[in-house]
Amino acid sequence: MSAGLGYFYTFAEGNGLLNLRIEGDINDADGKNWDYKGYKVSAGLLYPFINNRLKASIFGEAYHQDFSKIHTIYRKERRDNTYTAQAALTYTIMNPLDVTVGYAHIKNDSNIGVYEYRRNLYTLSLMYRF
Repeated sequence: MSAGLGYFYTFAEGNGLLNLRIEGDINDADGKNWDYKGYKVSAGLLYPFINNRLKASIFGEAYHQDFSKIHTIYRKERRDNTYTAQAALTYTIMNPLDVTVGYAHIKNDSNIGVYEYRRNLYTLSLMYRF
């Protein structure tokens, strides 16, 4: 179950966007190690350039998870903090064809070391709208 509240603000004749969001979730899973309550905050910005042919976007998110039960192997309650930062550039080659290059860094900190990780994602995509 989850619930959130978001705010969207458009600018640059509707081509730019600012997004702010807070969210809470509860995961009641099968298995004691996976039940948690989570809290998330995020913000994003889409900004148009060059007559709206080039768009830059940035996004950030922080997500805190409190696992409610004692872990069956590690014998302590798990707490995770996940941080995400993303940036992308989208260029309209011709209407309706876009190319996007992006980067995302995801870092998960946990009080149980086996659940810690860092991930770097590089993307290149073509999108055709019809």
